[in-house]
Amino acid sequence: MRNNVFHVPVSLIVITYNKLSRLILTLESLKIADYIEKTEVIIVDDGSDDGTKEYLDNFKVRNQDLNIKVIHIANSGRSIARNIGIMKSTGSLLIFMDDDLLVSKEFIISHCREHEGSEDLVVHGRIYSFPVLKFMGNPATGKLYTGEIAKPNLKKKVLTPDIVKDSLLLKEYIYENARLSKFENDIYDLFNFTGNEDSYIRWIGSTGGNISIQRKKILKLENFDLYMGKNWGCEDLELGFRAYLAGCKFVYSTEAANYHMNHYREDFKEIHDISLNYFIRKHREKSISMLKEYFNENLTNLIEWKAAVDKAGGTL
Repeated sequence: MRNNVFHVPVSLIVITYNKLSRLILTLESLKIADYIEKTEVIIVDDGSDDGTKEYLDNFKVRNQDLNIKVIHIANSGRSIARNIGIMKSTGSLLIFMDDDLLVSKEFIISHCREHEGSEDLVVHGRIYSFPVLKFMGNPATGKLYTGEIAKPNLKKKVLTPDIVKDSLLLKEYIYENARLSKFENDIYDLFNFTGNEDSYIRWIGSTGGNISIQRKKILKLENFDLYMGKNWGCEDLELGFRAYLAGCKFVYSTEAANYHMNHYREDFKEIHDISLNYFIRKHREKSISMLKEYFNENLTNLIEWKAAVDKAGGTL
């Protein structure tokens, strides 16, 4: 481990909205991450009404050894919530993640390492998934979104704070249950296929669940697009595309990993399409319009997406 990493001022920005049962586990994982004692943790509560406000206020009081800022706002959407986190941050390196992810012990320090010697990087850390948790409204109890308790074969897959706090138990849980989603696999394959210097298509790795960027760089980009509205999706990819236009390079880090506690979203595709259509209209660029073919499963993977973009004449 390089000593100068410890001089990097870091702000970790987490936005949350009505996911308290998962947020509790996220916060427990942060407490045992390397470098957390020198990391400013900014949690923006985007108008939650499920007890998140009270829990966060109490968590801050109970964990005064951590540098935590809790900000409560009226429900405004992911872009505005993240932008408020950016404006309240003091670190020179900003790491973004969501409220339903556990971090690995090396999560923060690995992001720091990647940025050494460069001010123009966007780093995407690997995101594993826990698909066994998808239908659990509360991963710690096994209570389903329907209100029922999971059947025994699923109930034994619960993820409790005690598991998160115990490195051996968590390692075992990850070994048994962590998977890479198709999208994450496709991002990794695309990065391997294109090589380190080919960034015109690699902005696709700018997924807000696990990315980092220099604060002064994101300020020059004028932050996340607030016109994305309250709908979920694509605000992170849209920022990544503008970062590409501004000359950023994109890196995939397997070490800066975190773990998505999957959850059910009934209107997933409809909401995502609204955001994607805005993204397409805003930039009117081949690689973005053809991305819809990938999300609609007309293209098998992101390497096929790149090939389709190249065949159409490339990007810009």
